[in-house]
Amino acid sequence: SKQELKQFNEQRFDDADILRKERGISTSSRNDADSVRESRRDIFIGDKVTKALDDVDDNHEISLSGIKHFVFPLLQKEMMRRKKELKHTVLVYSRDKMERKKDPLGVKLAERAQELSQWARDVATERGVKYCEMKRGGGRGGGLLKCSKMKDNMKARRGFAVEKSQRDFFVSD
Repeated sequence: SKQELKQFNEQRFDDADILRKERGISTSSRNDADSVRESRRDIFIGDKVTKALDDVDDNHEISLSGIKHFVFPLLQKEMMRRKKELKHTVLVYSRDKMERKKDPLGVKLAERAQELSQWARDVATERGVKYCEMKRGGGRGGGLLKCSKMKDNMKARRGFAVEKSQRDFFVSD
């Protein structure tokens, strides 16, 4: 029923509050990436996402699964920003007769939508990798996060091409 769904959602928000407090995360951390230079913003967000996906789900009463975006506000903000950008692109195409006339089959729109949704597919892939590692007994809290801290292994940086000078900025010894 509608009341049960409302209670379920409220419980998810309450659980996320508890998990945020356990980790010392404030909701204002959603704005952490705003102060980072544009050239380094994607790397900063990618590193935060990797840390969120690699977080140890050690609370036996509350599962982090399915509510990570509520626990890590930066992840939620980035998801919403990218979703709005994709939605805006589709709406502009659908409302502009000239755009539809230039691309009647929507091929360019499909290519642009694929570009804009690549980040979400990357995050989903990374989540799948984490799940498989956990299921294979690879342990929790060490896989992808451990790789992201290694200076020479930039594959864990969510596919961003990074120069060595930028890499040293984000990776501490």
